Amino acid sequence: MILDLGMTVGGEVANNTYFKLKLGKGNEEASTLNKIVEEGTGMVLDEAKHTVSFRIQESADPSQLLEMIEGMMEGVTVEQVAGKNGGKWLVCHLTEAVGTDIVNGDLEAQLDEFFATCPENSYLEFGFQSGKTFEDALEVAKAQGEANEDSTAPTESSLPSFLTFMNNLDVSLRCDINPDFALNVLNFVAKTMKLPLDAEMFQFIKKFQCLEARWNFNSIDELQDGDKSVASKNLWSGLGDMKSVLGEVEPFVSLFNEMTCIFTLRNSAFLKLEFRAPGLQAYAAHMGKFE
Repeated sequence: MILDLGMTVGGEVANNTYFKLKLGKGNEEASTLNKIVEEGTGMVLDEAKHTVSFRIQESADPSQLLEMIEGMMEGVTVEQVAGKNGGKWLVCHLTEAVGTDIVNGDLEAQLDEFFATCPENSYLEFGFQSGKTFEDALEVAKAQGEANEDSTAPTESSLPSFLTFMNNLDVSLRCDINPDFALNVLNFVAKTMKLPLDAEMFQFIKKFQCLEARWNFNSIDELQDGDKSVASKNLWSGLGDMKSVLGEVEPFVSLFNEMTCIFTLRNSAFLKLEFRAPGLQAYAAHMGKFE
């Protein structure tokens, strides 16, 4: 099953703010990711240990991330390493978290079963990027007094600051995977995140062979006055929700300025996650959730 779906808002998009996720299975890709970690840390990785690595900026505070990792994976030791090319790395091994008996038994069996329907060089990739940054959003927020608890739209055609990104945005979903593996992923996500999803409802994706589509839209600031007024009335209610989200991620915002997570497994399966959100810490502080 091959998918290539995309949406572009506001024309050509720069790479100033982004979120990128890629997971799949392939010797070449997994080896490349391991090499990135080894060159960045000076460590030699053992693929049998199922290594999880985070690269963060030197100025970022890793304390909450460390607490989260150690809370989720009891018994794990997180090694902090100064980056050979700047930044710093946090490296841990899944085998330490679950214990030798499980690693030699249930965990390996579960991993083998999970990736059994995933052919070599399969992948799923999702991401969004924008030429805008939270520094741009902060300017708008200050101008509109959004830090106030009772802040409302100054004019009937104004829009909340977080919609700054809708002036320049690209969203994409690409994959080349076995439909059965896609259903395995769906089951895994539903189970781990406790979502009310049943993979049986999505059996129709087995009919897919190839789907390609791309949508292009004008920026949100280019809406006509009448449409912008309607959007303003409906979207300002989202400002409170945005403040709540910022409060939830408060302990991690210094990490999101720029962070990469690389996860490689014994059977050449991999996951790479990248964030870049310059200005998020200042934006969140201004919105009044914390300082």
